[in-house]
Amino acid sequence: VFGTPQLARILHPFFGVVVFVLLMFLFVRFVRYNLPEREDLQWFKNVKQVLAGKHDPVLNIGKYNAGQKVLFWGIMGLITLLLLSGVVIWRPYFAPLFSIPTLRIGLLIHALAGIALILLIIGHAYLAFWVKGSIRGMLTGYVSRAWAKTHHDRWYRQINKQDKTGGNS
Repeated sequence: VFGTPQLARILHPFFGVVVFVLLMFLFVRFVRYNLPEREDLQWFKNVKQVLAGKHDPVLNIGKYNAGQKVLFWGIMGLITLLLLSGVVIWRPYFAPLFSIPTLRIGLLIHALAGIALILLIIGHAYLAFWVKGSIRGMLTGYVSRAWAKTHHDRWYRQINKQDKTGGNS
């Protein structure tokens, strides 16, 4: 993707900073929906039923469920770790400022955070295929009312309430 290995080594940190900045725009946009709520505990207690596609008991799920919130915070935390550790190991700019043991720790943290981020993304894709209708929602930004009612019942009620009062959904 970046050409030769030498070019990839040069471009990787710059693209990493760009990815971090873009994700910070997403953070600002979506953080309010991903703050922990008391209702999230009910989702965690019933995670087996959620994974089995059973929707009893009603879980009172808002726009994002507890699993999606964990994914959000995981991605944001890991991308921050990747940026910080990446700056420490970034040659030739910053790495000379740090000791060899610090560079080694930075390399380890960078590698582990990268692997963890990849696993989160793979898990996210797998679970998106698991729940019918999720892929269409992620690609278009829209889900059917029936899907919302089934999977995000509290959010569905909020949207209906806004529609009835003339608010935007």
